[in-house]
Amino acid sequence: MVITLVFGITLGTTISANQTTLYTQAGAGEIGTAAGLFRTFGFLGSIASSALISVVFHTQVDDHRLHLIALIMVIVSVLGLVLVVTDRTVMSRARA
Repeated sequence: MVITLVFGITLGTTISANQTTLYTQAGAGEIGTAAGLFRTFGFLGSIASSALISVVFHTQVDDHRLHLIALIMVIVSVLGLVLVVTDRTVMSRARA
């Protein structure tokens, strides 16, 4: 229960922080579009993770396949980090 509680609190605060950042960064005329894209990409991430689990664990579930999922997640995370670091407009504030 403690581990579930820790993950639940972490995910809950992360979602709230992401939404607050979205509303801070988006201009008044772009809030609806930004919120829609935020939810859309959240759903696409859920679909992609379900598909990845289905493909990797298709025949059996073992430690090797779990490590394969972890490796894929690390590679995707590094690619995302590279995108954020190289695109300076991501970290700039939007004009109101």
